[in-house]
Amino acid sequence: MPTASPPEPVLFDAVELRGPPRIFFSEPGWRWHAVIPDYYNLWVVLAGTGEMTVDGARYPLATGRAFLLAPGRTVEAAHDPRDPIRNFAAHFVPVRFGRRIGIPPGNGPTNVTLRDAGVFADLARYAVRLGQSGDPLGLRQAAALVFALALHTLRSARLPPWDSVEQRVRELMEQIRMQPGRRRTVAGLARAAGMSRVHFARRFHAVAGEPPSLFLIRRRVERAAQLIRESRLKLADVAEQMGYSDVYFFSRQFKKITGVSPGRWRRAARGGE
Repeated sequence: MPTASPPEPVLFDAVELRGPPRIFFSEPGWRWHAVIPDYYNLWVVLAGTGEMTVDGARYPLATGRAFLLAPGRTVEAAHDPRDPIRNFAAHFVPVRFGRRIGIPPGNGPTNVTLRDAGVFADLARYAVRLGQSGDPLGLRQAAALVFALALHTLRSARLPPWDSVEQRVRELMEQIRMQPGRRRTVAGLARAAGMSRVHFARRFHAVAGEPPSLFLIRRRVERAAQLIRESRLKLADVAEQMGYSDVYFFSRQFKKITGVSPGRWRRAARGGE
């Protein structure tokens, strides 16, 4: 009988900030040389290119490249003056069960290519804003976000990196989830991804597990089912909000996905069946 995989090790459950997180814009002649003091430095490239050396090992710098620098690391970095670096930096001490700890060797990666680099950047900017608020709750929230960003970096290190195409496909998938009723076509999505329709459909299917046309329909029907269950909108209005000009076509697609008609779905949601 196969055994379950061991759980991921819990390295720490909070962080204690050593100063507010910051975003830096490098000056034309910027160079960095430092020995990391008695804290961890989460250092992430938000934009720009260059090179970093950590304890003699060289790494290219590009958007989405993250470094979790442990105390005592010797760091040197420089950017390409034609493409200056913008970076996020958070100095923290890991905490577990209320006590300061160190990250065990082998569990603290030096160099990581982040997944969802755009989401990371949004959260990083918000962490910086909260860290500058001076509000005690805001500072606690900033620490919680830095903890989440550190975990995101550690998780990215354990998973295979996305290539630029997969990253773009996932961004489009998220846009569809957020606004399923927006009128979209597979051809339009392919143009937004900068690919031919055939190549886009193949890569989308590989990432999502289904063709883009079916993914669009499922997200529309899922949202429509929620609106039918939770609102008093007429079915024709729900269909229109989900991008359907023909309520009968909407009903057919709804039944194909859910197995029941929109009307029957509504009656069941209200306890009628």
